[in-house]
Amino acid sequence: MLNNKRESKRLAIEMKGNYRIWESEFPFAVITTVNINHTGICFKTDHEVQSGHSVELKIRLQPDEQLSLLAKVVWCHEVHEEGCFKAGVKIMNVNSDDAKKFRKFYQTQLMYPPEG
Repeated sequence: MLNNKRESKRLAIEMKGNYRIWESEFPFAVITTVNINHTGICFKTDHEVQSGHSVELKIRLQPDEQLSLLAKVVWCHEVHEEGCFKAGVKIMNVNSDDAKKFRKFYQTQLMYPPEG
């Protein structure tokens, strides 16, 4: 039997966004989400980010709606064939308005997945 630590189903979905190390002066780096669930996000980026770091994520759900989330990097590894890094993060500010909007977006996508 496989040991699956996931708390909920992951949804494959591409959304544009940015991240930077929490409370740093570094500029934001571009990301594209790979998949999401209600507590975490997997994303691709051109830059390696160290496990354990807290990051500020800016995720664009709609053209006119951007969410700001605080997350902790759980893992990051290089994907040689794609020339990028993939990182998995856990959302930390779960009670913030933006985290609540993110969970609502996730639940809506579960109930009404996009056609195509």
